[in-house]
Order: sequence, then C-alpha cells, then structure tokens
Amino acid sequence: MGPGKWEITLAVTLLLLAAWLRWRAPLEVPPGLEMDPLIEAEIAEQVLVGDWRPFYEAGQGREGFYYYWLALWLVTLGRHVFTLRMASTFLSLLGLAAAYRLTRYLFGPGVALIGLAGGAVSFWPLFAARSGLRSTGLLPLAALAGFFFWRFVVGAPLGRIANGRTVRT
Repeated sequence: MGPGKWEITLAVTLLLLAAWLRWRAPLEVPPGLEMDPLIEAEIAEQVLVGDWRPFYEAGQGREGFYYYWLALWLVTLGRHVFTLRMASTFLSLLGLAAAYRLTRYLFGPGVALIGLAGGAVSFWPLFAARSGLRSTGLLPLAALAGFFFWRFVVGAPLGRIANGRTVRT
C-alpha cells in the first residue's frame, strides 16, 4: 500500500523542518571552525588535486566517501565555510530521507514518521550537519546498506517486520 496524502504531507513537513534547522544562519551557528571541519576541508583539497584513496591518515584515519562528496561541492560552490556546511547538511537530509524510506518498508509509516521527526530535531545529527562533519555520511550509507541487505541478501520482499516475520505490504 502506498503512502497516504497525510503521510506524504507530514514527511515533507518534517524534512522541511529539518532543512530549516540545518540551513538557518549557517555561518553564525556554530561560530567559526573547529579542528575536525578543518581536517575535512584539507582532505577534500587533497582529493581535488588527485589524491584518491579509500582512507586518509589525517586526524587518526578517516574513510574517503565524505571527502569525494565534499570535493564535488567545493568545485561547485567554491572553497568557503558555507560550502563545507552545505555539503554536510544536504548529506544529512539525504540520510533522513533514506532512513525514512527504509524504516517505512521495515516497520510501517508510523514508526518511520517518528524516526524522521527524531532525526530532524535531535541534537547530534543537527550539530554534525551544521558543523560540517563527516559523520553525516553514515546515515545515508547505513540506510542504503540496510535496503540492499534486506532486498538482496535476505531475499525477503521489502515489507514490515511484525512479530519476527516479514509481512508483505
């Protein structure tokens, strides 16, 4: 069964709330840059000059996915603090949408909307997105991994989990 009009309206409203919280005054809150966002920008600059690796040693070791994402944003919008924060906020919003979709498939619309509401306003996802941190890349990757695991490895149809078994929806 597809999503109803109320569900779509509520999901879009929650995503708009999440976007507003992430995009309101992006250069003022949090003020300045900390060590981690500076390391993120430095590694993205390495990617732009052709240093493509799965892992980077800076900052006690970091995986490469976020830096390829950030490098695309740096080329598109320029090398600014604003760009660093926008790249993270868009990745955060993609993660919220992907997690909503997966959670809806697995547990139904009620649980998915509660999870989306929590992710939209929770402190740590909001802080990571506004600060320009690479941890914003975890949610979209985890949601995609869960989706593909459920679909192809488990082999079950995408559906809700009810009482320990899969139910077609």
